[in-house]
Amino acid sequence: MKIFYKNNINIDGGIVQLIDKEKMMNWPPEIPILIIEKYRKDNLSRFTNNKLRSQINKHLDELVKDVAIPLMAKGLETENSEEKLTLLTRLEEITRKKTEIAKPIIPYIEKLLKDENEKIKKLAQKALNNFEKAKKRKQFEQMRKKMELLEKDWLEEKVSNEEYASERKKLLKLQAELGD
Repeated sequence: MKIFYKNNINIDGGIVQLIDKEKMMNWPPEIPILIIEKYRKDNLSRFTNNKLRSQINKHLDELVKDVAIPLMAKGLETENSEEKLTLLTRLEEITRKKTEIAKPIIPYIEKLLKDENEKIKKLAQKALNNFEKAKKRKQFEQMRKKMELLEKDWLEEKVSNEEYASERKKLLKLQAELGD
């Protein structure tokens, strides 16, 4: 157990306990990254002490770097096709919902595109497509915000019709690619 001490001991006991790297190494390959990111999202913001928050964040970063990514890489590089398929199925689900979490393992997934097993290739391609789609969604959101500003300028006649139409066309093309 990794223990972090809070400044205000009287309120809630004054410590935060997180799991050690060694114990996490025995978990299934996809679980550590999910637990770490869920903890970051749900619990890290509760700590008001910036020093404590940064210490915990540093520990979580170490867990990702030293445990989560190597476990997934090991699972994806195994010779056991069934194990790879199970892990890839879970990773594909993760990439559909939370692409940022699985970003560090893109290179390992790309290697699987050359695997002999067609199911593995197909799942790897799906996961990579999810990353690409998430990237386009992010780009779309940025472009949409830019269009809102451009539309205001266009209504005030600060922007030409051609410039507005061109940007609008780009936005609509990207929207069509996303299927939204």
